[in-house]
Amino acid sequence: MLERQGNFSQTTYTTGPQTGQLVKLINPATGTPFPNNILPQINPVAKELLQYIPEPNVPGSFQNFHFVTSANNSSDDLNVRVNHTLGATSAGGRRGGGRGAPRNSLNFGFHYHGSNANLTNPFPSVGGSTTVRSFDVPVGYTRSIGKLTNSVRFDFNRSRTHTQNLYAFNDDIAGTVGISGVSSNPFDWGLPNLSFTNFASLQDINPQLLRNQTYTFTDNVVWTHGKHSWRWGGDFRRIQLNTETSSNARGSFIFTGINTGYDFADFLYDGQLNGQSAYGLPQQTSVQFGENNYHFHGNYWDLYVQDEWSFGEI
Repeated sequence: MLERQGNFSQTTYTTGPQTGQLVKLINPATGTPFPNNILPQINPVAKELLQYIPEPNVPGSFQNFHFVTSANNSSDDLNVRVNHTLGATSAGGRRGGGRGAPRNSLNFGFHYHGSNANLTNPFPSVGGSTTVRSFDVPVGYTRSIGKLTNSVRFDFNRSRTHTQNLYAFNDDIAGTVGISGVSSNPFDWGLPNLSFTNFASLQDINPQLLRNQTYTFTDNVVWTHGKHSWRWGGDFRRIQLNTETSSNARGSFIFTGINTGYDFADFLYDGQLNGQSAYGLPQQTSVQFGENNYHFHGNYWDLYVQDEWSFGEI
């Protein structure tokens, strides 16, 4: 609790060779220690972000936060299949027709899958949901004339997966607290990623929208003649992969204590560094965003010919 106010007078190192020793904070602007290991003020960005880092709720210096939650998941599946035979099936059948009369069959299918899942995190301020919607529609037609059988199949499948955090389209946290140089797209809104050496990191869920679909056309022919059984055919696939995401749109900030001597003090620091105002002193920062729609389309096809030659019994 005191550390959140900039008071590190009772803080000890939890990692490294100084484990168990009191923290010694250094003012990076002057190179001298902070009196009583207390920061004179906290930068406004860190002060706003502190509300998303939970306070201790159990006694002890380690593992002092306990959070229990539940996640709701649901799924729906629908399968429909229709088979229909056209033409004669046998010489004496009701539909009649000679021995070589055409025999046709048509099949149709439809499969739908939908699911919803809540995404949880050790921090109650971090969470989100994933929604999946997909369907598959296969249509097949088989025609047999004598010893020749031709099978044609068309299939279309599409899936849509949407992952979203608690703040996308609702709250531009990174922009509101004063972090510049990050994405302003409502799709990317959320918490910045904060990494610490001595504390649990704050890692928000990265929004993502996947819309993939595939068209498939297949034609196979089987012809039996004497001791030979010929097979030939091929298929064609049109694949579309459509992705909307930014890998690091709100920025990532890594605090190690390299500037003041303690990672959380680097995060809270408000002062000067190299003659310029410094709101926090991360050792490393990164950001990546921009045109976040990616469309990859491709065509795949193959052909084959096969001959099975039977020599009969030996």
